[in-house]
Amino acid sequence: MSHLFLKIKVFSKNVSPLLSITLLFSILVLNHLALIWKAYGVIDILWHIKLIKYFLLFCLIFCTLVNLELSSIKNKNVWLTLFFIFIIAYKLIGLKSVKYSIDVYSYYFSNLTSIVTYLIIGYSNPFKFKFKTYLIGIGWLILSLNILFFADLTTLSLDHSRLLFQDMRGNYLYYSDSFAMIAIIFMFSLKKIYNQLTVFSISMFSLMIFNSRAAIFCFFVSCMLFFMVKALKLLSMKKFLLLNFSLLILAIGVVKFSPNKRMFNIKAAISGNSMSERSQMFKHGLNDILASPISGKIAGQLEFKKIPVLGSYMHNFMSIWRQYGVLAFLIFLALIHKSIQKIWIQRSYINIMLFLFLLLEISYFRSFKYPY
Repeated sequence: MSHLFLKIKVFSKNVSPLLSITLLFSILVLNHLALIWKAYGVIDILWHIKLIKYFLLFCLIFCTLVNLELSSIKNKNVWLTLFFIFIIAYKLIGLKSVKYSIDVYSYYFSNLTSIVTYLIIGYSNPFKFKFKTYLIGIGWLILSLNILFFADLTTLSLDHSRLLFQDMRGNYLYYSDSFAMIAIIFMFSLKKIYNQLTVFSISMFSLMIFNSRAAIFCFFVSCMLFFMVKALKLLSMKKFLLLNFSLLILAIGVVKFSPNKRMFNIKAAISGNSMSERSQMFKHGLNDILASPISGKIAGQLEFKKIPVLGSYMHNFMSIWRQYGVLAFLIFLALIHKSIQKIWIQRSYINIMLFLFLLLEISYFRSFKYPY
């Protein structure tokens, strides 16, 4: 019996990276395709993709439990994340008795399941999979080509006039985030700088079409920091300054002549309705924190407008405090600190760039709903 268990343990350990990278692929690529195809009335396979995701997640949880070792049980990151999940689950139990005109419970429960899913994926270390570059590269190429079918090439943005389901219009945020993550994983799986720059350039073009300013800004900043550090090592100071000047001229040209005026209109981004409303959401959320600093106020964003809107939350990591209380917020900060320490030790370009991208997004643009 012990010999059989040992075989299962060895098999599950070997197959875990494959399962985790496949599950990540199904979330960032297959789910992305299923959502955009449904929104534009091409085909509805969303339920089939969900079944695939849940099957892979079940298999991965089984493998994780089989491979569980004492060293893993002592891992502080795992315990902190589990405690964070427990707090959210506890808050959800209290939320169940609260009555709203919209399905608030499902909204928060989907966030909880996403966090659990990414915990399992991260624990299984998907980037250990030997052929990850090919798998993720195929996903990146499919998404890059797929967006062209739903783009208005005269404005270089998504053609919302062709949407069959207008209530799915806001999915562009998910499209852009999932694509940016796939692009980062693929880009930094490649070794040669020229290949990385090619993927970066095509990805910037695709992200412009997706029309999310937050995603393209965070992707650009995180990648450019990497390329600047790389250039400093490879080039003399004179060539480095010349490169920066050339990039500046190129950026000015793109901003001036791009048909997609929304993405590069800095004045409108700063002083427009979107920024003004987000500022009001932040103030409203801050008032909730000051009123209930210990327990926070879950679903407090529903009181922001006369007509309840679940998306009226604070668009930064402070929303975690507002939704789940100070303890969850402190655990989140501890996890950020632990992640920085681990990434510093590992020195993996994929992990560094993903972490930088996600940290920029949740610091300035995203919220507690951001599960990555």
